[in-house]
Amino acid sequence: MSIPPDVIAQLEQDGVQATDDSYKYEPGGCVATILAIWNGTALCDSTKSESVAGVILSETPFYAEAGGQAGDRGVIACDSCNFIVLDTHRQGDYVLHIGHIDTSNLSSPDDDHDLKCGMPVTATVEAATRAPTEKNHTTTHLLNHALRSELGEDIHQKGSLVDEHKLRFDFSHGHAVTNAQLIAIEQEVNDAIEADLTVHAKNVSLDEAMKIFGLRAVFGERYPDPVRVISIGETVESLLRNPSNQDWSKYSIEFCGGTHLASSQDAEHFVILQEQALASGIRRITGVSGEDAKRVRAIDNKFIDDINKAKSFTGETLVNTYAELVKRADKEGLSQTARHASQVALQELFASVKKVQKSTASSLKKGVLEEARGLAENADNVVVGALQAVDKDSIMSALDAIRSKKPEGAVLLIGQTEEGKVLIAAGVSKSMIAGGLKAGDWVKQTAMVCGGGGGGRPDTAQAGGKNPDKIPEAVEKAKQFAMEQLA
Repeated sequence: MSIPPDVIAQLEQDGVQATDDSYKYEPGGCVATILAIWNGTALCDSTKSESVAGVILSETPFYAEAGGQAGDRGVIACDSCNFIVLDTHRQGDYVLHIGHIDTSNLSSPDDDHDLKCGMPVTATVEAATRAPTEKNHTTTHLLNHALRSELGEDIHQKGSLVDEHKLRFDFSHGHAVTNAQLIAIEQEVNDAIEADLTVHAKNVSLDEAMKIFGLRAVFGERYPDPVRVISIGETVESLLRNPSNQDWSKYSIEFCGGTHLASSQDAEHFVILQEQALASGIRRITGVSGEDAKRVRAIDNKFIDDINKAKSFTGETLVNTYAELVKRADKEGLSQTARHASQVALQELFASVKKVQKSTASSLKKGVLEEARGLAENADNVVVGALQAVDKDSIMSALDAIRSKKPEGAVLLIGQTEEGKVLIAAGVSKSMIAGGLKAGDWVKQTAMVCGGGGGGRPDTAQAGGKNPDKIPEAVEKAKQFAMEQLA
């Protein structure tokens, strides 16, 4: 919701005072008077219970969306009702509180429960969203400083977004940030958080502020005069007394009109969720602070710990655990650095898994070949047999072993894989093909019994199925089909 420029001009002509939003830097709320109400199409005298409206107050503690920080949410209360503020925007010199009447606790639907122009109200910001937003905002300043410290002075802010859920920071950089650099950046931010640095704020003459060594300002941005300086770890007064002191580069110093924590320690913790390319020469870091960061870190630690525990596993337990860990890696919501660490650890674990799989495959192949030798002793030239457990390599080896014993015969083998699927392979000699039996048709008819399909050449073919419980029935079908084709 926004107010058109001509309506803003009308408010100014009518003598409606600008909103005093200096209370946004103080905790809690303030008492105010309703100056105007906007229903989305026109100015009106009151809100309607069922409608979204925008309310302009004489004073407000709400922060209006600006500089990448999301607008506040909260409540505007009067004696008869509560107006739920869902978002806050600046419209010219006015702050527009967008929301609706809370109809859930109205004493009677017939009573007058609307806000009206001229009505005294109490405006209160929702702490549950303001507090985590401030954590993310102050942490963004620390991140900006850490990026410059780790990547160099060519780092410049290109955009940002902070709300109660996350922080997002765009910056100039010609290539991807390495994992080692991300670890160092994350650690520098967390070191600053643990250092319990006081966050200082002061309105300063723009000319004087621009002289402060190490101050960060967004290139091309037009700043007000005076401008608000946020310094984390050193007082603004100290900066102004000796603006050329190169030690100031050790601190995060920026122009910023947003709301912040009192101390860096209140941010609690920081993790980088993702670092990615946004455009040519522009990178983006997304992260979280506070309880969200601690939750992600706990997930990181648990996942890495589970990988380390798996290193002591052997055999089928190792193979199954590795497969589950690979699935979890995409779903756990890990930090960027933990994802990298887990990928390295899983690659190391996979080396052990391959050894187990190689050993298992060798044992499986040996067992299948033993079964195949037993089937080859059958006097019949048409051999149909079910194997206990197979994979593609072992069933084809078994097929070759039997065919070598019966070069003028026909062989069809069927078995269940470790994954619960059905594999079928068949080989038919030239004489049997001439007699009417073709391998492709044979496996196709057999596979249909198991809910699958396949085919191939007349002499060699493979197929698969979904239902291993049907293998006995499929064996009988294979025998019957061969007899019919060769009759």
